[in-house]
Amino acid sequence: MNGAKAKRGPHWRRHLIRQIIGWTVIVVGIIDLPLPGPGWLIIGMGALILAPYIKVFRRFVDWIQRRFPALREPLRKFEAKYGLPEDDDGPRA
Repeated sequence: MNGAKAKRGPHWRRHLIRQIIGWTVIVVGIIDLPLPGPGWLIIGMGALILAPYIKVFRRFVDWIQRRFPALREPLRKFEAKYGLPEDDDGPRA
């Protein structure tokens, strides 16, 4: 039993919570699309939260950085503060 826990890594709970929050934000954004509100912005925030875990969202964030150069610095700061370190053994898709 201890071997399975050691295999998961020390941050698996944080990764799980972050994925739950990211997917919840995306669902709220999808629900908000037909309503008067910032549905696409909310979906983008969810994609930003999930970018370290899911390749499609990472490519989306890269596209946003190329398309809107003014957002490069804020996205870099967000990633530096909340992104996964490269040596982290967290789940990646």
